[in-house]
Amino acid sequence: MKTFTPLCLILCLLALAPYKLSAAAISKEAKVATGLVTENTQQLGLSSMTIEDFLELRPRDVREMTGERLGLKGAIALRAAQRQVKKAIRQPVIETDKDQLVALILCIMVGWMGIHRMYLGYYGIGIIQLLTLGCCGLWTLLDMIRIITGNLQPKEGLYGETL
Repeated sequence: MKTFTPLCLILCLLALAPYKLSAAAISKEAKVATGLVTENTQQLGLSSMTIEDFLELRPRDVREMTGERLGLKGAIALRAAQRQVKKAIRQPVIETDKDQLVALILCIMVGWMGIHRMYLGYYGIGIIQLLTLGCCGLWTLLDMIRIITGNLQPKEGLYGETL
């Protein structure tokens, strides 16, 4: 029993792995990329910038355009935003026949068995949840929250129907 508790904690932490840009946020590659560029350039005070210009932007360029120094946090945030835009452009948008409401109902009813994970295409994690009984309900609760917020998407694409 002593090894069961740390194993459950580790598995629950794995379930909370953060996603920088969830698949639900991607409706169309160009639309999202443009939205991300617009959002990030407005924060920097550079509203009239194309996607290509944003991807080539360096902290030194921001300093020359705005007169303000970005600093370490700002430079890291700029690189992260550029990575998000590149990912949104490269990532194909695939809608699956999986329904978010069905996933939520499965999670509520038999979440401790990991059936909702298997429904979404995550068979390995579903089997682990089955063996650990959903980490005594904690993992199931976290998955329920992630399904409701749209953070837990089907493995092969986006939900066909959303809540």
